[in-house]
This record gives sequence, C-alpha cells and structure tokens, in this order.
Amino acid sequence: MATQRRGHNRTLGPGGFTETDYVYFSTGTFFEAENYELGKSQDELRTFWHTHREAILSRFSEENRAKGPGWAGIRPWPFWELEDRAPRLKTAPKEFDSQKVWDRQRRVYDWIEMDLPYLKRLGLLELWEIEAATEQSNIADENLTVA
Repeated sequence: MATQRRGHNRTLGPGGFTETDYVYFSTGTFFEAENYELGKSQDELRTFWHTHREAILSRFSEENRAKGPGWAGIRPWPFWELEDRAPRLKTAPKEFDSQKVWDRQRRVYDWIEMDLPYLKRLGLLELWEIEAATEQSNIADENLTVA
C-alpha cells in the first residue's frame, strides 16, 4: 500500500525559505532538518545563509523577544560559524562574565568576553536586547547591594 507524504515544510514562506530551512539555520540539525546537509557543500550552505540572513535573523529575534529578556544576545549558529567576525576580547577569568576557550596553538585556556558584551561592543544588539541587558544588569546590581 502506497504512503502519501505530506509536503507541509516544502512551501516557501515570506522570507523565501521553507520551514525546514529555518529550523536548520536557526537551531541546527534535528527532526526534518537532520539530513539537511546531505548533498550540500559548505559553500552552498554559506551562500544560502548570506542570501536569507536578514529574514532568518529577523524571525529568530522576534521569537527570542517573545521568550523574554533572558534570550537577549542569542544568535543562530550560522551567525557565529559562517560569518567573518571580529575577534573577542580577552578578559579576566570571571566565571559568569567571561567564557573559557581552548587556544590550540598555545595549548592553554583563555578567558574571553561573553556573547552579550561582544555583540554590544560591536553595535550588533537590537533595542529590545539593550533594554533587556540593562534591566538584567540593574537587577544584578540590586542583588549585590541588598546582600
């Protein structure tokens, strides 16, 4: 008996990409996007990202804004991996204000700035993210002074 497959994720949305495209480029491979990379080169993936970057980032940002201020500064994985980015600044080793990364050439760990300060320094935060970061900073300052 033949099975009829539904093509629910094969229609193009307003951004010119399918829902499967969005799932892959916003969260990575899982569910229907798990085989997304098969038959595609890194150049094809990079070209698709650069072509649809603004639409994907816009939708991703709106979804994160709806989730709340804790989602400020979050970007989809291609933003970090498929684009040329300025290097992160090294910081003092602070567990919640910096992140630890391995430098393969020097064979040591370095502490670098987190995503939110990095995006803020480069002017890549949206207004709602700046407001959320300011609110979180004020709450952290209040918690320090109350104690």
